[in-house]
Amino acid sequence: MLLEFFTIAIFICGFLVALTILIGCIVTFVNRWRSSNKEPPKNSRIWIGGLFLVICAIMTLACLVLIGHSTDAISDGVELLPKKVKRSAKAVEEYVTGLRANLRCELKKGTDHLSDEMEDATREIQSRINHLRESLNDLEKKKKDVTSSLKVLRSGLHDLVVIGNAESHPVEELVKKMEALEHPKNTKLRTALLEKGVKELEQNVKSFGSQRKIIDETFSKVMEDAFGKVFPAIIKHVKKISAVVNLFLVENNLIQRTNYIVFAVIIFPLLLLFLVFFAFILLLIRVIFNFFDEESESGRRGIISHFGGEVMGATGYIAMIISILLFVISSIAFSMSFTMMTICVGFFEDKDLRVFRVTESIIRKDDMTISVSEIFYKCKNEYTFFDALDGSRLMAEEEMKDKIDLLHVRDSQRLMERGISILDDSTDYEIFLKNSDRLFEEATNGSNVNVNLAQKSRLSLRKVQEEVENIEKAEEEALVRTKLLTSKNFSLHVTNLNEALMDSAENVMVRSCPLFVTMTNSERWG
Repeated sequence: MLLEFFTIAIFICGFLVALTILIGCIVTFVNRWRSSNKEPPKNSRIWIGGLFLVICAIMTLACLVLIGHSTDAISDGVELLPKKVKRSAKAVEEYVTGLRANLRCELKKGTDHLSDEMEDATREIQSRINHLRESLNDLEKKKKDVTSSLKVLRSGLHDLVVIGNAESHPVEELVKKMEALEHPKNTKLRTALLEKGVKELEQNVKSFGSQRKIIDETFSKVMEDAFGKVFPAIIKHVKKISAVVNLFLVENNLIQRTNYIVFAVIIFPLLLLFLVFFAFILLLIRVIFNFFDEESESGRRGIISHFGGEVMGATGYIAMIISILLFVISSIAFSMSFTMMTICVGFFEDKDLRVFRVTESIIRKDDMTISVSEIFYKCKNEYTFFDALDGSRLMAEEEMKDKIDLLHVRDSQRLMERGISILDDSTDYEIFLKNSDRLFEEATNGSNVNVNLAQKSRLSLRKVQEEVENIEKAEEEALVRTKLLTSKNFSLHVTNLNEALMDSAENVMVRSCPLFVTMTNSERWG
């Protein structure tokens, strides 16, 4: 950086000094042309001319250094440019190839994780459904058990009334309560609707959990599109850019031309140096002859002075023209080296990738347009690689969402909610348990009641009461498990599950490119 600053400073200073000398030469030429004085120049003017020659020699050497440095920079830039572009293209190819393998692994891992999430959620919900079904089956079994016990109790009560002299009215009331147990109308659960809702929910859950094949097929298509088209297109583009740059340099043979420029431009400063030294010799001869004061030598001094003056004048004009050409060449060389530096910086250090965009614009686009410079530009500016590739379109995100069936539970929940009775009064089981002992006591309270038959019927009643209590417990357990599947918490859980699955589906592909950012900022890019 410091060397470049000094180079620019020398060029500017040299240009200003050369411009000053040029203006001075022009003014001197005009004054001499208008003046009729043909006398030899005085010593003061000779010393001034010598000073100008010294300055001219210094500037010639400076120009020689500038031209050499500039042409060397041009030659190095032209020689290194295809190597750098090829190196960058190879780095991109290696990165994309590695990224393809990494993404394939990540996609497989992501799809498996997505399927596992769905299957885990299915198992969790299916476990709740199985528990509820177990409760309902247990409830039905207990209802069947109490039916057989009711037959035994009904037979005993009939014998107690007919043979055992029991009061008929309380027995009839008790029998009505027993009939209500066989065909209950007031219960906590409507098992028919509940069974229908559970069956529908189970079908939805099974359909939801058996989508691994669909997910694998969907992502297989995405992988084919991404890996079969996009990544090869990126590699193809960077190879084309490298080939275009290399072909341009080879066809125009710029490396050989820069070597010709070096040898050609050196001739001018060397010629100028020769003229400067020749003028120095003439001045030296003029000064030596001035030491002779004899009149006899004045003729020789006049001849030498006039001859030296004419030669120095011609030398000055030639030097002036060569100086102009020299600084024009220096300006062109400096501009070319600056241009080559800009191109190299544009390719390998420019964060906006301006030169990369221009080079890419001359390449014919394929059917599937992939803007490589746009992708690199976004990644350099902290976009994720997924967003830089327009991943939503590439991954067919909406299509993927449509193919994944979410878990729908609301319709089955409504059926199950209708299976839960909203009662203002006690259930038939509670009414039986509350009144059965009282009615039996009223029926067997008489003194002439057969004690053996009454004792036998009492045992049957106790058994029925125990079974009814078990029915109530089973019904309460089934009610609790039903509410777990119909509660707002369960609905919220399913909603969160669906949202999490959609997020997982969107995030299956790697959403960041720290490796890419590292590579684009590393030395591998020149």
